[in-house]
Amino acid sequence: ATRLATTAKSAEESTANANGDAVVMAVKVRDVLAMISNSDGGMKMKAEKRAEVDGLLEDLGRDGLKRAVNPNDDAKIFGYYDVSYVSVGANQVGQPAGGRFRSPLGRFLFKTIGLEQNLFEPNNIENRVAFTLFGCLPGEVTLEGTFAPLEGKDDGRTVEACFGPPGISIAGGPKLRIGPKSKVVLSTTYLDDDIRIGKGSRGSLFVFKRKSAEQAARDQRRWGVGGVAIAVMLIT
Repeated sequence: ATRLATTAKSAEESTANANGDAVVMAVKVRDVLAMISNSDGGMKMKAEKRAEVDGLLEDLGRDGLKRAVNPNDDAKIFGYYDVSYVSVGANQVGQPAGGRFRSPLGRFLFKTIGLEQNLFEPNNIENRVAFTLFGCLPGEVTLEGTFAPLEGKDDGRTVEACFGPPGISIAGGPKLRIGPKSKVVLSTTYLDDDIRIGKGSRGSLFVFKRKSAEQAARDQRRWGVGGVAIAVMLIT
């Protein structure tokens, strides 16, 4: 009887601790989302605030190690995501999300209106940058590929993504494949129903905010239809 009581008490304590951890993580996620809101993916953020956000993301990464299921084995990793925040790592050259389109010159020429990273079963990945050229002519660039656990590091969090050549479309026109193939390594350090936190091999941090398939379709429709409409206006 004493052993049963001890076992029951331990189970209750474990449940209480898990519930407490979940509450703490939820508060951190809420704080992160509030801090990165309206920051243009972190571009408009001051260094002090960026350091605070990065600290919370590292904390959540450590919290993620307590999860019973690794991110790579969790079905909720799949879905549509806005890239809501990027912090460039110390060893990163250029922008890790959006590439040259998010460089100072790129942002001058191509105003970003959408930045996504979407994961689809079984192992497909899509990066999407939607922009307006000179602030008026919409277009988008997509990278499509597949991902798999990084060879030699099967930690349940780290994958290597292999992409084909970028596809670029202007004003709703046909997509042109221009440029080389590419590879990146990314670890998912934290995953819940609202966000996915990623860390690149060169130290960059990412916050991917989940959105529904309906929201994603509405966004992509808006980008495409807007491009066609402006193209018609320009040639008539």
